[in-house]
Amino acid sequence: MRKIQQKKILDWIKSLNSSFAPVADYVSLNQATATFPILANVQKTAKEIEIFVESIAGKKTDTALLLKGIRKQIRILEHEIKKESANILSVNTVFEQLETLETIFLQEFRLTRMEVVFFPYKASMWDAFESVWRAATDDPDCDVYVVPIPYCDKKQDKSIGEIHYEGNEYPDYVTITDWREYSVDENRPDIIFIHSPYDASNYVTTVHPDYYSERLRDFTDLLVYIPYFVHLDTPQEKIHILPGVVYADMVVVQSESIRQQYLQEFAKIEDDRKRNGLTRKPEEIVVALGSPKFDKALASRHEEYALP
Repeated sequence: MRKIQQKKILDWIKSLNSSFAPVADYVSLNQATATFPILANVQKTAKEIEIFVESIAGKKTDTALLLKGIRKQIRILEHEIKKESANILSVNTVFEQLETLETIFLQEFRLTRMEVVFFPYKASMWDAFESVWRAATDDPDCDVYVVPIPYCDKKQDKSIGEIHYEGNEYPDYVTITDWREYSVDENRPDIIFIHSPYDASNYVTTVHPDYYSERLRDFTDLLVYIPYFVHLDTPQEKIHILPGVVYADMVVVQSESIRQQYLQEFAKIEDDRKRNGLTRKPEEIVVALGSPKFDKALASRHEEYALP
């Protein structure tokens, strides 16, 4: 089960408990008929959880069976209220089942799957992702998506010019997902990889605004920026203040010496970062893991390339 699915169910379970809580007071005060709307809402939420769990893991899970039991016990309680025979013991039976529900669910459904998405924009820059993509696809617990995104030329007056999409230009061995068929808002992937650091700050091109780093960070637990280029001796000027670097949870650089230069530049804007709510330490963000472009060069063979 993915983290987003687990969180959704846990939120539902907490909602069940909080919604049912007033029932005991109403029954104790001989106002049990006032609980009918509450019980109907609890029934509805329990059914929604049950359907969602069954869509993921089938109908015979302990969680789904317990939810069925909770709904049955609520029907019994409703019947007793109508007959004016409800008592606190019946209410406590439901309480005990609800308290058990979260424990049973967490025991049965552990986090096992991770969704990873790559958002390249130019096919020629795919080598900045490829070795990481290969590692992800080799992991049986990863659901991996490559979603090339559209980008636009910018005119001299900074207005948007021609729109480009290169989704059909990637190597045959890479499975492509159409950007119109992948909703980052709904999927909320565990990890997002980007290689455009500019957002709206590039004077030549811009990726679609839906894929600006400032927005993407709200839909994932880990936004990773990997440069599409290789630094020579020093990072390009002001690279550390580009949006993709600033908003990333992880910035992958090619060497420790380059990392140290990034950290020196980060130190100069530390106060600005804090004012913008960016509290993570740069030492935790910038990691020297090498460059996938080096990996691609080292793994390439001349037989793979048709020379004119």
